[in-house]
Parts: sequence; structure tokens; C-alpha cells
Amino acid sequence: MATTEQLTIWLGEAEAARHALALGGAAISVSTSSGRSVTYSAAKLGELDAYIASLKRQLGLPSSARPLRFQVGGR
Repeated sequence: MATTEQLTIWLGEAEAARHALALGGAAISVSTSSGRSVTYSAAKLGELDAYIASLKRQLGLPSSARPLRFQVGGR
């Protein structure tokens, strides 16, 4: 089992990769918790999001599958 410190490092790397892809990066490689390297492209954002959510669960952090939306005024 990975330590909290290692999970935190992997989460930071995965979130940085997600950010780079969102800004138009072609492909990003990430070392996973199983020790292998996985390359994600914009077409595989869902898989990267799932990996990020998995790391957050292991760390006991909330993971949001969708961005929060706020409605101003009205019902």
C-alpha cells in the first residue's frame, strides 16, 4: 500500500497532467500507483479523471465528478 505522501505526489502529478491537457497539450505521461507509466491524451481525459478520483478516494478527499454550478436569483 502506498503512503499518504506518495499518494499526494501522484495526485499532484495527475492533476498537473490534467491541467496541461486542458490547456491543449497533445499527450501527457503519468506514473501510476502500480508503478507503470501511462500516456493520456485529450481523448482519454475520462480515464485520467477516474485515476484522479481514485487517488482522492484513497486519500479520503472529496472528488467531484462534475464542476459545481451555481444559480443566481430565481428558483
